[in-house]
Amino acid sequence: MWRSDGYGLIFEIKGNAIRQYQVTEISCIPSETAHQATQIPSGAKAKFVVGEPSDIREYTIEPSASNNSKHVHIAGRVSNIVFRRISRKPAVCKKAVTKNPQKNFEVFWKNFDENYRLFAIKKVNWSAVGEKYRTQVTQKTTPEQLFKVFRSMLEPLRDAHTSIMAQDIKKSFSGERLDPNPVSEQGFKRAEEIISSKYLSRPLRFWAKGKVAYGMLNPSIGYLRLISFSEYTDSGVFADALKELETALDSIFISKKLQGLVIDVRVNDGGSDALGLAIASRLTSKPYLAYSKVARNDPNNPSHFTKPQPSIVTPSAKPGFLGPVVLLTSRYSVSAAETFAQALI
Repeated sequence: MWRSDGYGLIFEIKGNAIRQYQVTEISCIPSETAHQATQIPSGAKAKFVVGEPSDIREYTIEPSASNNSKHVHIAGRVSNIVFRRISRKPAVCKKAVTKNPQKNFEVFWKNFDENYRLFAIKKVNWSAVGEKYRTQVTQKTTPEQLFKVFRSMLEPLRDAHTSIMAQDIKKSFSGERLDPNPVSEQGFKRAEEIISSKYLSRPLRFWAKGKVAYGMLNPSIGYLRLISFSEYTDSGVFADALKELETALDSIFISKKLQGLVIDVRVNDGGSDALGLAIASRLTSKPYLAYSKVARNDPNNPSHFTKPQPSIVTPSAKPGFLGPVVLLTSRYSVSAAETFAQALI
């Protein structure tokens, strides 16, 4: 039995499988089971895989100095989750999982209360939110009504990393940051047409299912457009996505005529931070700190964090570019596009 530092997770390892539980003070919900892979990465202790094609998650157990502490790396992430051995499951895990609207409400509210970090920054009083909506949920509340309550609770956060997926009723919701002047899909398409017709001296080449594109602004200035850091291949395997990106970068940086580079992430919906670091590694001759990551790890104190984990950009031995770089961003540069900007600063 292993408990995560932050994230509210329990891993139960039996034989060749890991059973994952999401745990709060009032709940212990089994979520998924990962099975041990036959091929283990060099230097790792074990590797477990879960998911369907196009949505594969890989958990690698890295070696550590202590038998009572392990680092778990999820493919595509830039940091690890630290797990510590526990002698038994928490007492809450011995209780039967009840499923009714009021219990579901409390579990939903409690998960955010124990794990979410940004209530103060978002100016949301989560306790008041609970008091407001708790009275609206009864034993007769339908799944559709409960979904509407949950959505109403999350919308004020304006957080694109919050979402609800209600599989039974086929409904979903994703939070969005405030956008007072939204650009339509037609507007995005028109912007691409303007770039191609007015600024490019050579048509774009595409890789990664169209997510990575490259052209020339003039004979010596390159233009690299990245509209996502995800879904580069159909397999859902991070190693395949990285290989696809590396192939594109090899082709882009093989030119000796390049004197400047414009990277455009103005419309980028995010994805894997690690893919951003892979690009940064082609643009430096020396290692440097991109950023460090911490996670909230105290259910009662949103200002208490895990030990910082640094993400280092390490120069690549493959073709790269060490000249001037301009990075274009906008309010539509989301998630991994934002950490990519941090990595290039």
